[in-house]
Amino acid sequence: MCRQAIGVELPVVISPLLRIVPQDVALRRADFGDVILTSANGARALADLCDVTGLTAFCVGDQTAEIATQLGMVAHSAHGAAADLIELIRRSEPKQPLLHARGQETRGEIAQALQAHGYDVRSKVLYAQEPCDLSAEARDLLSAENVIAAPLFSPRSARLFPGTPAKSPAEIVIFSMSKAVLQAYSRQTARIMQPPKTPDAASLCDLITAFYLTSSG
Repeated sequence: MCRQAIGVELPVVISPLLRIVPQDVALRRADFGDVILTSANGARALADLCDVTGLTAFCVGDQTAEIATQLGMVAHSAHGAAADLIELIRRSEPKQPLLHARGQETRGEIAQALQAHGYDVRSKVLYAQEPCDLSAEARDLLSAENVIAAPLFSPRSARLFPGTPAKSPAEIVIFSMSKAVLQAYSRQTARIMQPPKTPDAASLCDLITAFYLTSSG
Protein backbone atom coordinates (compact mmCIF):
# COMPACT_ATOMS: atom_id res chain seq x y z
CA MET A 1 0.00 0.00 0.00
CA CYS A 2 2.80 2.42 0.88
CA ARG A 3 4.71 1.61 -2.30
CA GLN A 4 1.63 2.32 -4.38
CA ALA A 5 0.87 5.56 -2.51
CA ILE A 6 4.42 6.89 -2.71
CA GLY A 7 5.06 5.66 -6.22
CA VAL A 8 8.49 4.14 -5.62
CA GLU A 9 9.73 0.65 -4.84
CA LEU A 10 10.34 1.16 -1.10
CA PRO A 11 12.49 -1.44 0.67
CA VAL A 12 10.19 -3.44 2.96
CA VAL A 13 11.18 -6.09 5.51
CA ILE A 14 8.37 -8.28 6.84
CA SER A 15 9.18 -10.06 10.09
CA PRO A 16 6.22 -11.35 12.13
CA LEU A 17 6.35 -11.01 15.91
CA LEU A 18 3.55 -13.54 16.38
CA ARG A 19 2.90 -16.97 14.91
CA ILE A 20 -0.70 -18.06 14.40
CA VAL A 21 -1.34 -21.55 15.79
CA PRO A 22 -4.78 -23.10 15.07
CA GLN A 23 -6.51 -24.70 18.06
CA ASP A 24 -8.21 -28.09 18.10
CA VAL A 25 -11.81 -26.90 18.28
CA ALA A 26 -15.06 -28.74 17.51
CA LEU A 27 -17.44 -26.33 15.82
CA ARG A 28 -20.60 -26.82 13.76
CA ARG A 29 -22.38 -24.19 11.69
CA ALA A 30 -25.65 -25.20 13.35
CA ASP A 31 -24.27 -24.20 16.78
CA PHE A 32 -24.47 -20.45 16.16
CA GLY A 33 -26.22 -17.72 14.16
CA ASP A 34 -24.16 -14.73 12.99
CA VAL A 35 -20.48 -14.32 13.75
CA ILE A 36 -18.33 -11.56 15.25
CA LEU A 37 -14.84 -11.19 13.77
CA THR A 38 -12.15 -9.00 15.29
CA SER A 39 -9.32 -10.16 13.04
CA ALA A 40 -8.65 -11.62 9.62
CA ASN A 41 -7.04 -14.59 11.38
CA GLY A 42 -10.33 -15.29 13.11
CA ALA A 43 -12.10 -15.30 9.74
CA ARG A 44 -9.59 -17.74 8.27
CA ALA A 45 -9.64 -20.00 11.33
CA LEU A 46 -13.45 -20.16 11.26
CA ALA A 47 -13.44 -21.03 7.56
CA ASP A 48 -11.04 -23.88 8.28
CA LEU A 49 -13.47 -25.36 10.81
CA CYS A 50 -16.84 -25.10 9.09
CA ASP A 51 -18.65 -23.94 5.97
CA VAL A 52 -18.95 -20.14 6.16
CA THR A 53 -20.65 -19.58 2.79
CA GLY A 54 -23.39 -16.97 3.21
CA LEU A 55 -22.66 -16.50 6.92
CA THR A 56 -23.31 -12.97 8.21
CA ALA A 57 -20.15 -11.58 9.80
CA PHE A 58 -19.87 -8.41 11.85
CA CYS A 59 -16.26 -7.28 11.41
CA VAL A 60 -14.23 -4.76 13.39
CA GLY A 61 -12.57 -3.23 10.32
CA ASP A 62 -12.36 -3.16 6.56
CA GLN A 63 -9.45 -5.60 6.21
CA THR A 64 -11.22 -8.24 8.29
CA ALA A 65 -14.41 -7.65 6.29
CA GLU A 66 -12.49 -8.01 3.02
CA ILE A 67 -11.04 -11.38 4.06
CA ALA A 68 -14.44 -12.56 5.32
CA THR A 69 -15.98 -11.61 1.97
CA GLN A 70 -13.27 -13.48 0.07
CA LEU A 71 -14.07 -16.56 2.17
CA GLY A 72 -17.76 -16.37 1.18
CA MET A 73 -19.29 -14.54 4.14
CA VAL A 74 -21.65 -11.57 4.00
CA ALA A 75 -19.46 -9.08 5.85
CA HIS A 76 -20.41 -5.83 7.58
CA SER A 77 -17.52 -3.58 8.66
CA ALA A 78 -17.59 -1.32 11.71
CA HIS A 79 -14.70 0.70 10.19
CA GLY A 80 -13.08 1.11 13.57
CA ALA A 81 -12.48 -0.30 17.02
CA ALA A 82 -14.31 -2.62 19.42
CA ALA A 83 -16.76 0.08 20.54
CA ASP A 84 -17.74 0.72 16.90
CA LEU A 85 -18.29 -3.00 16.35
CA ILE A 86 -20.55 -3.23 19.39
CA GLU A 87 -22.63 -0.30 18.14
CA LEU A 88 -22.88 -1.85 14.66
CA ILE A 89 -24.27 -5.07 16.11
CA ARG A 90 -26.70 -3.23 18.36
CA ARG A 91 -28.04 -1.27 15.37
CA SER A 92 -28.58 -4.52 13.48
CA GLU A 93 -30.84 -7.51 14.10
CA PRO A 94 -28.25 -10.27 14.46
CA LYS A 95 -29.16 -13.91 14.40
CA GLN A 96 -28.38 -15.38 17.81
CA PRO A 97 -26.51 -16.96 19.41
CA LEU A 98 -23.68 -14.81 18.15
CA LEU A 99 -20.26 -16.43 17.91
CA HIS A 100 -17.16 -14.35 18.62
CA ALA A 101 -14.49 -16.28 16.69
CA ARG A 102 -11.26 -14.99 18.20
CA GLY A 103 -7.67 -15.57 19.16
CA GLN A 104 -6.31 -16.39 22.58
CA GLU A 105 -5.29 -12.76 23.07
CA THR A 106 -8.08 -10.24 22.53
CA ARG A 107 -9.17 -6.80 23.68
CA GLY A 108 -12.38 -4.84 23.94
CA GLU A 109 -14.49 -7.33 25.96
CA ILE A 110 -16.97 -7.45 23.10
CA ALA A 111 -18.83 -10.56 24.25
CA GLN A 112 -19.25 -9.21 27.79
CA ALA A 113 -20.45 -5.82 26.57
CA LEU A 114 -23.07 -7.37 24.29
CA GLN A 115 -24.17 -9.85 26.95
CA ALA A 116 -24.77 -6.89 29.26
CA HIS A 117 -27.23 -5.59 26.65
CA GLY A 118 -29.07 -8.92 26.56
CA TYR A 119 -27.44 -10.61 23.57
CA ASP A 120 -26.64 -14.32 23.55
CA VAL A 121 -22.92 -14.34 22.68
CA ARG A 122 -20.58 -17.35 22.70
CA SER A 123 -16.84 -16.70 22.63
CA LYS A 124 -14.62 -19.37 21.07
CA VAL A 125 -10.81 -19.34 20.90
CA LEU A 126 -9.88 -20.66 17.44
CA TYR A 127 -6.18 -19.82 17.39
CA ALA A 128 -3.27 -18.82 19.60
CA GLN A 129 -0.74 -16.09 18.88
CA GLU A 130 2.71 -17.32 19.93
CA PRO A 131 5.70 -14.94 20.03
CA CYS A 132 8.48 -15.52 17.54
CA ASP A 133 11.92 -14.01 16.97
CA LEU A 134 12.70 -11.36 14.40
CA SER A 135 14.18 -12.61 11.15
CA ALA A 136 17.91 -12.24 10.49
CA GLU A 137 17.09 -9.61 7.85
CA ALA A 138 15.11 -7.57 10.39
CA ARG A 139 17.87 -7.82 13.02
CA ASP A 140 20.44 -6.64 10.46
CA LEU A 141 18.19 -3.71 9.54
CA LEU A 142 17.85 -2.66 13.19
CA SER A 143 21.61 -2.82 13.71
CA ALA A 144 22.64 -0.65 10.75
CA GLU A 145 22.44 3.07 10.03
CA ASN A 146 18.86 3.27 8.79
CA VAL A 147 15.72 5.31 9.35
CA ILE A 148 13.04 2.66 9.84
CA ALA A 149 9.27 3.13 9.76
CA ALA A 150 7.86 0.43 12.05
CA PRO A 151 4.06 0.01 11.90
CA LEU A 152 2.61 -1.82 14.93
CA PHE A 153 -0.90 -3.20 14.60
CA SER A 154 -1.76 -4.58 18.06
CA PRO A 155 -0.89 -3.94 21.71
CA ARG A 156 0.74 -7.34 21.95
CA SER A 157 3.01 -6.76 18.96
CA ALA A 158 3.89 -3.36 20.45
CA ARG A 159 4.97 -5.06 23.68
CA LEU A 160 7.00 -7.65 21.77
CA PHE A 161 8.76 -5.31 19.35
CA PRO A 162 12.36 -5.20 20.62
CA GLY A 163 13.47 -1.84 19.30
CA THR A 164 17.10 -1.22 18.35
CA PRO A 165 20.07 -3.07 19.86
CA ALA A 166 22.36 -1.16 22.23
CA LYS A 167 24.53 1.46 20.49
CA SER A 168 22.79 0.85 17.16
CA PRO A 169 22.86 3.87 14.79
CA ALA A 170 19.39 3.00 13.46
CA GLU A 171 16.52 5.42 14.06
CA ILE A 172 13.13 3.75 14.51
CA VAL A 173 9.93 5.69 13.89
CA ILE A 174 6.93 3.97 15.49
CA PHE A 175 3.58 4.16 13.71
CA SER A 176 0.88 2.64 15.93
CA MET A 177 -2.55 1.56 14.72
CA SER A 178 -4.39 3.06 17.71
CA LYS A 179 -3.98 4.73 21.09
CA ALA A 180 -4.14 1.31 22.77
CA VAL A 181 -1.22 0.13 20.64
CA LEU A 182 0.73 3.29 21.41
CA GLN A 183 0.16 2.88 25.15
CA ALA A 184 1.52 -0.67 24.98
CA TYR A 185 4.81 0.48 23.46
CA SER A 186 6.99 1.34 26.46
CA ARG A 187 10.48 1.75 24.97
CA GLN A 188 12.01 5.22 24.85
CA THR A 189 14.57 4.51 22.12
CA ALA A 190 12.30 5.35 19.18
CA ARG A 191 10.59 8.35 17.66
CA ILE A 192 6.86 8.06 18.30
CA MET A 193 4.22 9.26 15.85
CA GLN A 194 0.63 9.85 16.90
CA PRO A 195 -1.83 7.16 15.76
CA PRO A 196 -4.29 7.84 12.91
CA LYS A 197 -7.76 9.13 13.64
CA THR A 198 -9.27 5.89 12.34
CA PRO A 199 -7.60 2.58 13.31
CA ASP A 200 -7.14 0.94 9.92
CA ALA A 201 -4.29 0.01 7.60
CA ALA A 202 -5.15 2.67 5.00
CA SER A 203 -4.92 5.48 7.57
CA LEU A 204 -1.64 4.07 8.88
CA CYS A 205 -0.35 3.98 5.32
CA ASP A 206 -1.28 7.63 4.88
CA LEU A 207 0.83 8.58 7.91
CA ILE A 208 3.83 6.59 6.70
CA THR A 209 3.48 8.07 3.22
CA ALA A 210 3.38 11.63 4.58
CA PHE A 211 6.43 10.92 6.76
CA TYR A 212 8.38 9.50 3.82
CA LEU A 213 7.53 12.38 1.48
CA THR A 214 8.43 14.96 4.12
CA SER A 215 11.69 13.22 5.06
CA SER A 216 12.79 12.74 1.46
CA GLY A 217 11.95 16.29 0.48
